[in-house]
Amino acid sequence: TRRVGADCATLEWRFGGGNDKVLWAITTFQATRWTVAAYVGTLVVTCLVALADGQVPTDPRTLWYISDMWTDIPGNWLSRWAVPLGAHLG
Repeated sequence: TRRVGADCATLEWRFGGGNDKVLWAITTFQATRWTVAAYVGTLVVTCLVALADGQVPTDPRTLWYISDMWTDIPGNWLSRWAVPLGAHLG
């Protein structure tokens, strides 16, 4: 079963119900940190891949869009996994 802690800051998963052993628990602060790491990590990794693959302009006066990094392989594969994962966790 799934239960929110009394302070509403902890989500716990238990086997069975009642006072059974906690199998897994996460605080809202931990979930926030994981979400931010997934968000920033996705942007950094897809940026590096797009720069290495030549999918975005390298001129320092040109600012590219996030869609430039997520339209071609492998950036679109990375974004298709990381964006839903971060959205689901957040």
